[in-house]
Amino acid sequence: MKSKKYLRKVIAAMFALGSLNVFVPNVYHLPVVSVAHAEIKTCTGTGEYIGSMKETPEFAINTAKLYAERNAIEEAGIYIHSHSKAVNERLTVDEVVTFAGGIVSISKPDFESIMLTGEAKGYIKYRVTVVAKVDTSTIEDALNKWQSRDAQKNSILTEQNKELQKQVAEQQKRIVELEKQLTNAKTEQQKQQLNESFKELDKDALYTQKLEEGDKLFEKHKYSSAIIIYNEAIKLKSNDAKVYLYRGNAYLLLHEFPNAIEDYTKAVELNSKYAEAYSMRGFLYQDLGDNNRALDDYTKAIESDPESKHSYFYYQDRGDLYNKLGDKELAVEDFTKVLELNPQYGSVYYKRGLIYKKLEE
Repeated sequence: MKSKKYLRKVIAAMFALGSLNVFVPNVYHLPVVSVAHAEIKTCTGTGEYIGSMKETPEFAINTAKLYAERNAIEEAGIYIHSHSKAVNERLTVDEVVTFAGGIVSISKPDFESIMLTGEAKGYIKYRVTVVAKVDTSTIEDALNKWQSRDAQKNSILTEQNKELQKQVAEQQKRIVELEKQLTNAKTEQQKQQLNESFKELDKDALYTQKLEEGDKLFEKHKYSSAIIIYNEAIKLKSNDAKVYLYRGNAYLLLHEFPNAIEDYTKAVELNSKYAEAYSMRGFLYQDLGDNNRALDDYTKAIESDPESKHSYFYYQDRGDLYNKLGDKELAVEDFTKVLELNPQYGSVYYKRGLIYKKLEE
């Protein structure tokens, strides 16, 4: 087993959870971009979280801070895409928003607590504001570094940012809805139901924090420590497929292969359309020499996600394995599909060309 080979593949699946790399729309406060000709551009993001007297203020503030950082960086990414011709011509908006996380600096947060009144008495709204700064002189160099990295890593990083963005956006939407319901609650039964809803929201927010904490450890190559955090996340929410994928990736880099396969299998049991989990399990099966299972998983990954922006990687994986097994025609079919989905993928032209040469075409 080669750790570098695993790292290239796994980073593609895992890199997306850093707290400064995932973004949600700012539903509370529109960020402000500084004057157009300044060297340093600033974008302001605000996040809010409602906590009861039973919670620690630290938890509520950290959650609001997480939302604020994402909002600020998302706006920075949109700004970069709008004002940098070089970036705009080479990356999509979603890619730029992800790319922006690596080049902005975040200010220390300002926060305020607001005691709710009336029927909402006993609840506190925590509002956090941060500023993301973009040094425009570093954009071109950062773009070149981004594009020099593994294409699969960048593609799946972008897709997983969007996945977590959706999850957190739903949390923020729930916060707004629950606040409205709390203000209008009249009966004890309504208040009790809202209390239960807030408890569930708290659990979901803590779960998201655990995922990001685990990812930070993963990025520092502290895989055993990341697994401990993912275990805590699973205790909070055992029915979410992605935490098993992330823990499986950590097991993979620790060479604990049975545990990795078990987690990938759990992920696809929870989500039968989880293409990346099939892909990672197939990748591991292939390296363990179980080519039949690997082919089956690559095929399931393709069937689960046949036309998305990064599905061509699944065709490439299966094409590489077909080629290794001597099934040249099937390899050509998969490489051709890769190029239909991504005509700019130069290395696959080269691979297909080598096969055509062997087939004397």
